[in-house]
Amino acid sequence: MAGANVIYGLGMLELGITLDFAQMVIDNEIAAMIKRTVQGIDVSDYEIATEVIQQVGVAGEFVTHQHTYDNFKRTQSDTRLFDRQMREGWEHDGRKGSVASGDGEGKGHPGKSQTGSIAGRKRRLHGEHH
Repeated sequence: MAGANVIYGLGMLELGITLDFAQMVIDNEIAAMIKRTVQGIDVSDYEIATEVIQQVGVAGEFVTHQHTYDNFKRTQSDTRLFDRQMREGWEHDGRKGSVASGDGEGKGHPGKSQTGSIAGRKRRLHGEHH
């Protein structure tokens, strides 16, 4: 990231003249991924599983190993918004994009609250009734 340590403008559109709540949710998700990437990769013997590599060997598989199970969720970025499934599953689930997810219709993300979607709150704020 060339030394950058501030992520600015989450949710801003049109050079900052407009603030969009759905865009803010999407940008927050991207910022979390950037934050995880900037943390770097720990290369300790435990993290790179040196002992496991010796046990399993070159031709073995690591996916079902206990070490993998214990650590993959902690080390892989976890998105609540972006859908990482294969195209067939995405189509089957209604082809929702990031904006739909940011508006409270996505895969169990934080944009949906007890007061409704972000888009619904924006409409109520502006006096629109749908």
